[in-house]
Amino acid sequence: MLTHKQDTFARHVATGLSQHDAYLAAYDAANMLTNTVYVEACRLAAKPKVAQRLEQLREAAWKAEHVTRQ
Repeated sequence: MLTHKQDTFARHVATGLSQHDAYLAAYDAANMLTNTVYVEACRLAAKPKVAQRLEQLREAAWKAEHVTRQ
């Protein structure tokens, strides 16, 4: 199970935000260096549970888009 912040990050990435921007939206990163945010966002996206959630969200979005077009 994901934390609320992890799920928020995944939802933002799935809707088109960069990992960097999604991390900033989900976490309190005000005191973090920009490079640190990039690194942490990449690490977060690589975690198996987060990656699985991203795949689920992307698949659902793809299905919704293709059902709507038909």
